[in-house]
Amino acid sequence: MRDEHRPGCTGRAARHLTLGRTSHYCQMFGSAPPFEPQRSHLNHRMIQATCVEKLPVLTQDEICLREVEVSDAAALVALFARPDVSAHLSPPPADVGAFNDWIDLSHARRSERRAACYTLLAGDNQDVSGLFMALRLGGDGRAEIGFAMAPHLWGTGAFLKAARLYLDFIFNQWNVVTLVGRTLERNERGVGAMRKLGATVIETADRNGEPELVWTITAADWKQGSRT
Repeated sequence: MRDEHRPGCTGRAARHLTLGRTSHYCQMFGSAPPFEPQRSHLNHRMIQATCVEKLPVLTQDEICLREVEVSDAAALVALFARPDVSAHLSPPPADVGAFNDWIDLSHARRSERRAACYTLLAGDNQDVSGLFMALRLGGDGRAEIGFAMAPHLWGTGAFLKAARLYLDFIFNQWNVVTLVGRTLERNERGVGAMRKLGATVIETADRNGEPELVWTITAADWKQGSRT
């Protein structure tokens, strides 16, 4: 079956990956808490020194997920500037400089095992085609996920392939027990994508006056057959 769903992030982890506040940009950009670093306060040398390990590269067929890099910033700014991508997301970093800071902060949080931010590379040229983000919510095994993907890949099955690679990593290597995601109720494609991943709605919240669905996927459900 073709994947007809737009991977429009789910709530707060695609807002500003505020990795540390109650609102994540997954609050990283929309589904987890936002990540809004002040450029003047970032010590880039210190952040780079903490980046001891990189996230593993995840691949299947023409799909590749690898840790987001500063070199991705311009392509990601262009992607999130598209109205058809940004319509269901909280505002991302506004320009290349702000996205660079966001990426630096994601690396710092990754070194603390608090965030896992991946760039989606797809097609023959392995172009930057999306972003998958997760942020841990405290120390109880919960994390919030956010994602977005280039429109030319919608309906091709690429999202499900990439999402399954990513969730396998999150549950099996990052040891998340419960994954949380958010979609606006009106985002039919995002809602459909969450359902295809086996997520269950646990509550309806409010995002700027609009109904927002809060979803969960547990490691037990994922490992027992949510992929089929």
